[in-house]
Amino acid sequence: MGMRGKRTIRPWTSQSRHKTEKDSSGNFSPDSLRLFPHNNLIMQPIGAILQHLYAARIIGAGPLRIPTHMSYRERISLFRTAKQIPKGSSIVEIGSWIGASISIMGAATESPPAPLVCIDTWMNEGMSVDPGSGPLDKKSSHMGEKLSTYEAFQKNTAPLEGRLTKIRADSTRVSAADLPKNIGLFFIDGDHSYDACKKDLDLALAVSGNDTHVLCHDFGVHRGVTDAVCEYHAAGKVILHKLVDSLAHLAIPA
Repeated sequence: MGMRGKRTIRPWTSQSRHKTEKDSSGNFSPDSLRLFPHNNLIMQPIGAILQHLYAARIIGAGPLRIPTHMSYRERISLFRTAKQIPKGSSIVEIGSWIGASISIMGAATESPPAPLVCIDTWMNEGMSVDPGSGPLDKKSSHMGEKLSTYEAFQKNTAPLEGRLTKIRADSTRVSAADLPKNIGLFFIDGDHSYDACKKDLDLALAVSGNDTHVLCHDFGVHRGVTDAVCEYHAAGKVILHKLVDSLAHLAIPA
């Protein structure tokens, strides 16, 4: 019986082999975007691979290639919520980072295409921490580091061009007059401090109707977000009716 030659088995890798890094100008490099956070897909736990494949069947592979702090369950929940908004309504997002969440909501509302509004400074300022932060505050390696993410955002959201409005400003300086009248979904994932989150909730309530979906990310993870949402729930301003990991689904009382 003849001997077979040795076969070299190469690990399955994502399309991009670039490492995540900032370019020489200090921007978040758009070429660093990968399907998974490590070059070798085979090195991922099988659970993460299965979650990714399941999410890709629902959302599509494109938006999942964009790095995000959201879990797969949160991304699926965000996509399904966006699918529910009435035709003709808009989506507003506070805190866009490099475009993963708005791309997910955009994919959910392609036909007919819903108008999209993103509010951000695109200077990585959304992960601020309250001075009295404690165990509820999850810190990431880039927290507090100022760097421009606008170039990466523009590249990642290119498929949404024509229906995406970008408001490059601190959300606390944005008023109801700057936003569309008919909003079906208002997603808050901006400055995580208590005061800023309350102001973002106030803006959401000012422009939302009883059928508007208001979602707030990092509930139970960041103290400022958690305290603000709990305060508004206790005051009857919103109703916390569903929680998917750290994605809080809020209803507005009639």
